[in-house]
Amino acid sequence: LEQGDFPCVTAVFVDVASLGQMGQLYDSVFKSAPKSICIDHHGTNSGFADLNLIDGTSAATGELIYDIITEMNMNNLVGATISSVIYAAYNLILGMPVLVTLGSLAKSKKQIKINSIFAGVVIGIFGFIIYSSLFANYSKIYGAEIPILVLASRSGSLWYGISFIIAVLTTSIGSLFGVYTRFNKNKKIFLLVTAIAYFFSLFGFSNLVAI
Repeated sequence: LEQGDFPCVTAVFVDVASLGQMGQLYDSVFKSAPKSICIDHHGTNSGFADLNLIDGTSAATGELIYDIITEMNMNNLVGATISSVIYAAYNLILGMPVLVTLGSLAKSKKQIKINSIFAGVVIGIFGFIIYSSLFANYSKIYGAEIPILVLASRSGSLWYGISFIIAVLTTSIGSLFGVYTRFNKNKKIFLLVTAIAYFFSLFGFSNLVAI
């Protein structure tokens, strides 16, 4: 966002614990907006906005948003369409460290738009292929932790192994890249964070999500 792109009537900040996390948005959005709203689950949040919804006991800001939806009797709107958007947004979290870093290296808005369109088309094609495969084999993958790997395993051990390695690499590379860009000046912290992440990965995906 840049100042002058559009008139900001109300600035809503989600999961932003302090003014320092805004970066350039502090001047272009926060200071220029007539009103501001902050929804956050960090107990350290000082309540910098005009209207603040802060609950340090919540595990995630998403819980607070869900409470808002429930309080407004909008549960019926949270159907298949919105659930799909939320699920896609949740999966994009892993890409944020990469996208934020690469975005700062972009030379122009034109370059960002071209790369975004190209990436969106490619991801859309792969997404359609994956969705079609899962939908066609719904009865075989129901209840599986990683449905796409179930399909890969039925195609043979070699294809299963290749799919598993690719899935692990795409996730780990994005995560490690984000951690490295944040702590590249302190290798000890980088190695410590990586070791902690590896330790928790041994518990299994379903067990971690169920916590």
